Amino acid sequence: MTVPAKEKKAPTEEKKATAEERKAAGAERVVAATEKKASEGRDAPKDAAPEPIVVSVASTEEKIRAFVDRYCRTYARKDLDGFLGLFAADALENGKPIRSLRPQYEENFARTDQLAFRISVDRWVWTAGDVTVHGRFDLRARFKDHRGVHSQGTVTLGVHPDGDSFRVTCLNYAFASAEEF
Repeated sequence: MTVPAKEKKAPTEEKKATAEERKAAGAERVVAATEKKASEGRDAPKDAAPEPIVVSVASTEEKIRAFVDRYCRTYARKDLDGFLGLFAADALENGKPIRSLRPQYEENFARTDQLAFRISVDRWVWTAGDVTVHGRFDLRARFKDHRGVHSQGTVTLGVHPDGDSFRVTCLNYAFASAEEF
């Protein structure tokens, strides 16, 4: 997945959810900012190094996991307004504007009696002020006609920090399997 490019690029810091990293959860990393703070009210020279921001890896990972959990719970509740509220206004889902897909979500949620949805985070990458989350999804849906489907696949979420959480800017997924039950 490609997160929409920014004009300036910062170094990439990639983190995998390993036991070793969880042990080092208190460590802090320096991530280069892509822009000067707007509150400073001045433009930096084009050749000036970006101002570093100290980011706690553990804190960032906790926020990512909390956001992904909230994303899954909101989807499983079939809370369409809440779910779409997790996306930026111009977010894309598999290349299509998320807002244009609202009717399809309404139809799917209306015909579904029960949903169980989970995303397992494999790794995340912090690049140019955004985070790309790579993982696997597991979706079980029981429809009102009593049929059901179990789907699994890969998912990539491009997210942008929004206060203490995130907003999805780009969602890409691919089904690896789907079986009826």
